[in-house]
Amino acid sequence: MARMDRSRDEGECDTLLLVDPDHFSSINDRHGHSKGDEVLVRIAKALVYTTRPGDSVGRLGGEEFGVLLRGVRKEQAGTIAENIRRLIEGLPRVKGQQDGVKVTVSIGGAEMARDADTQDVLRTAGRCLFEAKQRGRNRVSFDYEAAKLRIVTP
Repeated sequence: MARMDRSRDEGECDTLLLVDPDHFSSINDRHGHSKGDEVLVRIAKALVYTTRPGDSVGRLGGEEFGVLLRGVRKEQAGTIAENIRRLIEGLPRVKGQQDGVKVTVSIGGAEMARDADTQDVLRTAGRCLFEAKQRGRNRVSFDYEAAKLRIVTP
């Protein structure tokens, strides 16, 4: 969270992604917390794999992850978010009690301009994550600088 407050040069942007596993509570309920933990580890590894060394990846609480893409604007951030979603969707199933657990994530994103307020960016990314969940999960939803422009991809 502290890394979000860094100063940016004029014209420079960072982008925040909120990544949340779909139907996570049912994974824990049906297959146990150890399988839920395995899902979280797989997601974390995928996030580290798809980001650059200067980016930040962290668990924000519960099952939600945050990814801060340094110096990345909307176009590239949307591509990265979609690559994350596809990589996680393509992971092998986690072996469960009766059947395998298919892992997917929903992602909400918000661009952080030079003078962006951290809490506003978090709220915007959170609204986009909620929108991705509402539109069927396993999606990316992006709000560029709170400009009411929405991009939703399946």
